[in-house]
Amino acid sequence: MNHRRLAFFSGALALASLTAACELVTDFDRSLIPTGVDASADATVADGGTDMTVPVDMNVLVDMNVDVDMNVDVDMMVVDPCAAAPCLNGGTCAAGGASFTCTCAAGFEGPTCEANIDDCATDPCLNGGTCTDGVDSFTCMCAAGFTGAVCGTNIDDCATDPCLNGGVCIDGVDNFACACVLGFSGATCATNIDDCASSPCQNGGLCADGVAGFSCSCPFGFSGMTCGTDIDECATDNGGCGAATFVTCTNNRGAAPTCTDIDECATDNGGCGEISFFACTNNPGAAPTCTNRNDCDPNPCRNGGMCADGVGSFTCTCAPGFSGAICDTNIDECSPNPCQNGGTCTDGVNSFSCTCAPGFEGATCETNIDECSPNPCQNGGACTDGINGFTCDCTPGFTGTTCEIAP
Repeated sequence: MNHRRLAFFSGALALASLTAACELVTDFDRSLIPTGVDASADATVADGGTDMTVPVDMNVLVDMNVDVDMNVDVDMMVVDPCAAAPCLNGGTCAAGGASFTCTCAAGFEGPTCEANIDDCATDPCLNGGTCTDGVDSFTCMCAAGFTGAVCGTNIDDCATDPCLNGGVCIDGVDNFACACVLGFSGATCATNIDDCASSPCQNGGLCADGVAGFSCSCPFGFSGMTCGTDIDECATDNGGCGAATFVTCTNNRGAAPTCTDIDECATDNGGCGEISFFACTNNPGAAPTCTNRNDCDPNPCRNGGMCADGVGSFTCTCAPGFSGAICDTNIDECSPNPCQNGGTCTDGVNSFSCTCAPGFEGATCETNIDECSPNPCQNGGACTDGINGFTCDCTPGFTGTTCEIAP
């Protein structure tokens, strides 16, 4: 076995040449790589079936033992850098002198195609989908409600026509909503709304539910969609009460009508004429009876006057002391004044009384009072009467108003 120390000004060229002669190399001493040198540079050599990368862009002194089964002049040998298949994962190697270039298979990258490209790096999965990387591919696990290679399709939850009874389906994300037609409700419009639930039928009517509607069976006396209309029996043939001229029909809600006789006399005296002259008598269900009114009932004559009835009139015969059509005037017996001599008259009923002036008396003050009776003159004096007074003619020797003073 021949041992040589090879000095290379270009590490890459020497290693590439040695790689080409890998059939002759049985051992490579890695400890010969200088400390501090990046062993992941451009050149790769096979070591017992294991790839190793060593630096190439510096002057390196590489010591290695090479076992050669034949006399080979390594210095003169041209080595193929692609001979060791440095391109991984199906990459294609292209030699360029002492270096090589890898054309990577789809899905890989890197100098030697060692890296699987992360196809999930661009977040291709839409709508919350989870991406799983493959080789030159990816797989999306879609969130609920989505489908498709990149979860771009919202699953049509309405595809199965879940809405019943004519409801319109509105697709959502992993759900749907139903717009129900009038009369239905529920998530899938499966429930017929009970239109009788609100008890729409009035007055004891019976409700029958329909679709978006109801019907009412009304009791006697009521009609209408909700039995809210009372049937007016009086509207037909006056409710059976008779002639509407004489009888009033009053409708009773949900019952037979009430018939009330019309008092014709209450209006315009029943057509009998002037109420002062004629009496109107109401006749149930028939025309009224008109009679000449007794104008003396009640008696219109006052102060005891006597009434004589006529046709639409009366005559009063007044008691003494009264006059007028109804004897309402007290006759003034003081007019003219019957009291004489300045007397004052006070009227009475069919009479009068006189208050006489001093010195007079009598019913009409016609009498001058005789103040000389009895004789007021004393001692034989002679009395002469006056008006409310007297004078005494005294006998000789006596004096005074009544001759009361003796001589």
